[in-house]
Amino acid sequence: MHRVKFIALEILQDNPPEGHVDQAYRDNFFSNTSFATAEIESLEPQPCDTFDFFGNSLKEEVARYQNDHRSIGNVVVNNGVVDITMTPSRVSVVGSDNHGHINGAEPEVAAVFGEDASIYYVDSLQMASTSKLHIKGGDVALVIGGEFSMGGGGAGLVIDPDSSLMVFVEGQVKLNSNVKMPTTNTLSATGKPTFSIFSSYESNSVGIDINASNRVVANVYAPFTQVSVNSGGSLFGSVKARKVTVVGGAKVVYDELLANAFDENSGEPSPEWCSFDDLSPLTVASPVGNLSLPNSQAEFNGKDSVPDITVTQGDLERFSGANAANDNIQGGIPDGVFSRGESAEKFHAFIRMLKDNADNVLGDISKVKDPFGEKGNGKEEITYITGDVDKNNISGAGILVIDGNYNAGGNPSFDGLIIVLGNYSQKGGGGRDLNGALLVAPYNVNDLKFTEANIEFSGGGSNDFNYDEAALRTAFNLLDDEEQASWGGVVMPHPRLVMAS
Repeated sequence: MHRVKFIALEILQDNPPEGHVDQAYRDNFFSNTSFATAEIESLEPQPCDTFDFFGNSLKEEVARYQNDHRSIGNVVVNNGVVDITMTPSRVSVVGSDNHGHINGAEPEVAAVFGEDASIYYVDSLQMASTSKLHIKGGDVALVIGGEFSMGGGGAGLVIDPDSSLMVFVEGQVKLNSNVKMPTTNTLSATGKPTFSIFSSYESNSVGIDINASNRVVANVYAPFTQVSVNSGGSLFGSVKARKVTVVGGAKVVYDELLANAFDENSGEPSPEWCSFDDLSPLTVASPVGNLSLPNSQAEFNGKDSVPDITVTQGDLERFSGANAANDNIQGGIPDGVFSRGESAEKFHAFIRMLKDNADNVLGDISKVKDPFGEKGNGKEEITYITGDVDKNNISGAGILVIDGNYNAGGNPSFDGLIIVLGNYSQKGGGGRDLNGALLVAPYNVNDLKFTEANIEFSGGGSNDFNYDEAALRTAFNLLDDEEQASWGGVVMPHPRLVMAS
C-alpha cells in the first residue's frame, strides 16, 4: 500500500486576491504566505486512496464507469481550429470534419457521488493546435480510458460560471500552454468544484503534468502517481497525490471553500481516512513539560510507514536525542488529526463517546488482573480507566484509555492503541513491547485546550515502541460506526496539499 503525507497547509496564498478570485470568495484567501520547497516539512501519513465513492475505491469507480457505459471513441485534435462543446445533454463540434463520431453524442446518466450525472466516456482526449473544450449549461462528468492532454494555442479549457467538469482518467494527464483560466472561480455558481480530476493512473513517474505557465483552476486527486506543477504554472485549487513537486516558479493556491466542497455529495473521506494507523508509535499532541528520554536500548520504530515520533513543533528539538529507529521525528501535530490550533473539542467528544461504549470502565485497578483484552480471536477490548495507573507489567490488546497519569514499569506489553490523558512515566522494563501507538494527549475538560504533559522514561530495559498497522486497524474496528465517524470527524475533510513518502 502506498502511503501519503501532508506537506503544508498553505503553499502560497496570493495577496491581494483581486487579481484572481471573484469578490464573493475573496475572504477565503489568507494573506501572502510563501514557502520554499526546502522549508516544507512532511506531516502525518495516511493510506493512499481515501475517497469513499459510496463503497467503491477510486479504481473500482473508474472500472464501474467503463463497464457500464459505452465509449464514444477517441477525441484527438492535431490541427485546425476545433471547438468542442459539452453540455449535460449533448456534444457539438465546430471546425472539423474528422469528429463526426462525437458530434451530437449524448451522455448516459448514472450516479456520481450519489447524484445523477451526465457522463461521457471517451477512449482518450488529446487536444492540440488551436482548439477549445467548452463546458456549458450545467455539470458534466467525463470518463477517459487513456490519455488526457491539452496543449497548443486556442482558448483551451473554458468552463462557464454555472457549470462544472469532473474528469475520471485512467491514463496520464498533461495540461499545457492552452489551459488558461484567468477568471474561473474554484467553485461554480451552484457551489460545486469547477474542475476536478480523479486519476487512477499508477506510476512512480509524473502522472499529472501541469506546465501551462498560466492560471489553472483544478482539484486534483491522484493517489497512485506524481503530480508536477512547473514552468511558472499557477494551480488554484487543491492537490492530493502520491508525490507532489512544485518547481520552476510554479505555485499552488488554496481556497478554504473547498474544505466542504464535497460534503453534500458524500465525497468526504470515510472514517478510515484518519484511522488509528496514521499515528506514530509515540504521538504527543500536547506541549511537553518535563522530559526524560530513554537511556537504554528502547527505541521508537515507525517501520518506514509513519514517523517514529510525532510531537508539537515547539518540542521537536527536545526529542532530537530519542532513539528513533529511522531518524524520523516529526514536529507539528497536523491540524487534521485533532482540531485547529490548540482546541481539543472534537477530541474530547471522541473520548467521551469511547468511555460510554467501552467494554470495561475501571477505577482502582491495583487489584484488577489484566490483560486488558487479548490479541487474536476477537478478544481485543476497549478498556477505559478513570484515574491514575501505577501498576507494573500491564498487558492487553485493543484500546486502552487512561484518564489520568500513567506511572508504571516492569514489562508492559500491548497490541493496539494506548491513550494517556495525563503525564506518562515508564520505569525500566524489557523483553516485551508496545505494538501499535501510544498517544499522550492531556487536555482541560473545561476550556478544551491541550495541556502540558510530562514525559519520563527511567531505568534500563529495552521496551520498544513499534508501529503495527494490523494492530491499529484491529483497534479501530472495535469502534462502532458512530465512534469511527467521531474519530474521523476530528479531521479536516479535504487536505490542502499531500505528498507521498
